[in-house]
Amino acid sequence: MAYDVNTDYKAKQNEIKKQMDAETDPVKKAALQVEFNAAGQSRNEKLASNLQKYGKYASDSELDAAAGIQANNQIGTTYENQAKTIGEYYDTAKQNANNDALSRGMARSSFVSDRMAGLDSKRADALTSNDAAKALAIQNAKTAILNNYQTNTANALANEKSEFANTIGAYSNDYQAEINRVQGNNDASDDWKIPYLQAARQKKILDMQSAQAAADQQAFENQLALDKLAISSSKSYRSGRRSSGSRGNSGNDGGDDGNPDNNPFGGNGGGGAATTQTSYYTSLSSQLENILDKGYTTVTANRMANLISQYLSKGQITQEQAQALSDKYIG
Repeated sequence: MAYDVNTDYKAKQNEIKKQMDAETDPVKKAALQVEFNAAGQSRNEKLASNLQKYGKYASDSELDAAAGIQANNQIGTTYENQAKTIGEYYDTAKQNANNDALSRGMARSSFVSDRMAGLDSKRADALTSNDAAKALAIQNAKTAILNNYQTNTANALANEKSEFANTIGAYSNDYQAEINRVQGNNDASDDWKIPYLQAARQKKILDMQSAQAAADQQAFENQLALDKLAISSSKSYRSGRRSSGSRGNSGNDGGDDGNPDNNPFGGNGGGGAATTQTSYYTSLSSQLENILDKGYTTVTANRMANLISQYLSKGQITQEQAQALSDKYIG
């Protein structure tokens, strides 16, 4: 029976089935049944023409029928020819037996009748054996065809899954949208994609949560470093005030460490400290520049904050200098 590769025979059968259900005339209903069966046969033949291509849309019974068609095509006319040969052999044998009986004048004897019956029985046995051999050959061919189909299908699906897993990032903008599309496309053959998409979506969520947790932790550490810097600045400021008070009291007693020679233009002690702090400030600025050259990140910001805090706690820079450096390099 001929089939059209562009015809959807399943849809055609569904349409005929609707007509059959609505039809009340027995004759017309029987005609529709014939048409329904013919569409089913055409569907099976189309399926058999390319089992790998159309098989994923077929039921088990349809696959079995299509494999049977392929098996019959493989076997060809071998067993039909064998049956014809058997028939011809026994036809000849019976004719010879009849001729022999006639030549002996025994055409109507029971002996001849028994002989003819024996030849008919042997013909039937030979044809039965031939039919059994044909059935076995078809079954073996069907089994091989279906096993080969299942193996090829499994391999193709494994390759498709591997390729899909490798390129699943293409849906990373909205995994849920692709999940919804696959769930709603009325095609069960690609439902296997859903677990892959769900796993990728969950991983994306976990990665985002982990990244946010890491950012929160780094922000906490940065704030902690800045808090330490502020505490160190406060301590340095209070220490500086106490030192100034001590120097002032000593001056009232007649001593002046900053001007031991009572130079009317001022001593060198205070100027020397300022020069030293300026030197430290310049050195620290250079170090911060080097760190910043590697790129501004939460890690480098933390390093710079700690470095400024260390210089301030040692009195190597002033509170104002520390704040200026923090504003410039850390922000």
